[in-house]
Amino acid sequence: MLSLVLWLNGKLPAVAILGSGLAIYVVTQILCLIILESQVRGIVEQKGEILPLFDAFTVFKILLALPLTQIVYALALTSATFMQQVKWRGITYQIKGPWDIKLVKYQPYNATETSVNSII
Repeated sequence: MLSLVLWLNGKLPAVAILGSGLAIYVVTQILCLIILESQVRGIVEQKGEILPLFDAFTVFKILLALPLTQIVYALALTSATFMQQVKWRGITYQIKGPWDIKLVKYQPYNATETSVNSII
């Protein structure tokens, strides 16, 4: 969005800087994925298992997942930033600030209430 606003206002050097930063970020992510994949393949092959090779469709899915992951992360972070109440394991907290968190409701956690079988 910032690049679009800058481009519409004729700030092309700033667009180039933002674009370069984005390109470096994407290339770095891809390199990290390649390194992690090669390390995991090495460990799996040491155990005698065989992994399928990457095909074009798998590479396409990975390249599609990279920006989608960043969008979901940004949305989750924004949502968490403005969250005012959290309910977790029967305890409700009210969040007024980073150091101002109040316990609103307490109910002892019972693991059997939310068992996996009830979901099925």
